[in-house]
Amino acid sequence: MELTFDFDNEKFNTALYTLTKCLSNPEISISFAIKDKTKIEEKLLQSAAEDARRKAEILCAASNVKLGKLLSIGFTPEHGTRVLSATEIDSLLSEVVCGGAAPKNMNTRIFIPKDIEETKNIYFSWEILD
Repeated sequence: MELTFDFDNEKFNTALYTLTKCLSNPEISISFAIKDKTKIEEKLLQSAAEDARRKAEILCAASNVKLGKLLSIGFTPEHGTRVLSATEIDSLLSEVVCGGAAPKNMNTRIFIPKDIEETKNIYFSWEILD
């Protein structure tokens, strides 16, 4: 079963607490994903293109050649990739999972999503002029 909802501490803590009290002892896996990753992907691609050009210009200047026109761009296609965040776990989780009482304030942060990390392999080919 997969449970998906917009991040809300109280809703999340209530769901987690309820799952830990289940008699069937479910295995629980938690991850945070980006709801709409289009904007993030666009920024990533733009940043990669700017970075590639800057580095190509530095390499050409160091080699006493000039950077010519862009000949081709390519990248590794995605296959249903999800943008996920690493998760920091608060010590309160062990109390909840180990049979303790529900947190007094169900809005307490048990899990804290960290910065998003996504990588793409992008290839740029430029003409090099003497």
